[in-house]
Amino acid sequence: MKVAILDLFDEVGVNYLVHSKVVEVIMKGNRITGVIISTKSGLTEVLADVIIDCTGDADVTYFAGAPTLKETGNLSPQTLHFTISMLILIKGEI
Repeated sequence: MKVAILDLFDEVGVNYLVHSKVVEVIMKGNRITGVIISTKSGLTEVLADVIIDCTGDADVTYFAGAPTLKETGNLSPQTLHFTISMLILIKGEI
């Protein structure tokens, strides 16, 4: 499934990174303007107009100093599997 999704990203021109981890945020005032990520090639700065925290653990939020919560008890594993079904893509609508 992962390969199919990455192939789709390639088809529509999405730039993406795999096997990378956010290690710090770049702030201007109280606004996040970028992140520093760790990859197998070393540290890389990624700047953007909009930063969306998809880390799963609110890493970007935490590094920015915003309040976060940690659940206790029954937590989901980091390798949580997901399924997408009945996905129909029409060229030009992505």
